Amino acid sequence: MWKVALIDSGAGTHAVAQGHFDHEGGGPLDVRVDPTGHGSRLAQVLHEFARPHQLILGQVFGGATPTTVAAIAAAVSWAVEQKAHIIHLSLGLLADRPSLAEAIERATEAGSLVVAAAPAQGRRVYPAAYPAVIAATGDARCEPGEISRLAFTRFGGCPVFHSQHLGVGRGASVGAAFVTAAILNHCPTGATFDAVVDALGQQARYDGPEKRSHQAIAE
Repeated sequence: MWKVALIDSGAGTHAVAQGHFDHEGGGPLDVRVDPTGHGSRLAQVLHEFARPHQLILGQVFGGATPTTVAAIAAAVSWAVEQKAHIIHLSLGLLADRPSLAEAIERATEAGSLVVAAAPAQGRRVYPAAYPAVIAATGDARCEPGEISRLAFTRFGGCPVFHSQHLGVGRGASVGAAFVTAAILNHCPTGATFDAVVDALGQQARYDGPEKRSHQAIAE
């Protein structure tokens, strides 16, 4: 069974192991209630659309203030210590940071598969821009359960998730969660990076970026 580390704001009751990381990268500390519902919505996507798996939670958003690189790097290192097969980060930094790059490198060298969200358009973000990371985003063509292959290691998933209790989630974060769900559904536990990329490519409903007609743009 896959073990997935969700590095985010919280995950309700889904997580079997949890840790909270402060701005200086200290932790793991006692986890707090999800302050935004963001992580809980992603956990619910995995719960509803993926095969059974173990979910662990590295909470780096503990309140209204933004998280830090130190907290994210510490959570990634903790996930490796917990022997997570997948480390999911529906977040991104505009600038590359050595501490984050080092944490991701250690994770991939340890055999963890890193899935990170990236905007559908716009600037590169990290860790999604690192070569050993699967970059994931939202693709309006995709329904739940469908994915697209946008580039060699860049995939898209359904960008909208409706939850009766958690509200509506939209965008790259949700799309990334659907990409991780596809990995859980179509890859054997612990599959290598290359094998996962290959399997996702075979499962992709769409190949290449979304193209809109001039008429659609005008509308």
